[in-house]
Amino acid sequence: MAKNDYFVIVYRILTYLQECFMSGEQAEVEMFGPDALGINNGYWTNVMESMANEGYISGLTVVPRLGGAPGIKLHNVKITQSGLMFLRENSLMAKAARVLKNVRQWGVEHRDGLKRQNFPHAVLKMLGRRQPSCAFCLA
Repeated sequence: MAKNDYFVIVYRILTYLQECFMSGEQAEVEMFGPDALGINNGYWTNVMESMANEGYISGLTVVPRLGGAPGIKLHNVKITQSGLMFLRENSLMAKAARVLKNVRQWGVEHRDGLKRQNFPHAVLKMLGRRQPSCAFCLA
């Protein structure tokens, strides 16, 4: 997933808010705002509004603007129980993504003695794929 993917952004914001919640500190917008996340303000506003509508965060008010997209006003933003459940349920997905990322980075020793950056043979076999350049995979 890309760094600016909706679910990646939501996960990053909620993770920060969870840390603040657990430490008893108030969240600072500079730490989870559009600049910190590397996204534009309009996208960030949409993500924040969506998280509030889903019940993942509290402390957000939508402010209508004349002739433009609505803005948001933050006041003591906190993660909610629904937000904590989102993190809990999606932490398993995050772990699986990290494992797959690590699997792709493993070097594989082939029978010909060359080390290549590919999926390990067991993973390839599980996926039903073969590496045509490897004598082991062709067997």
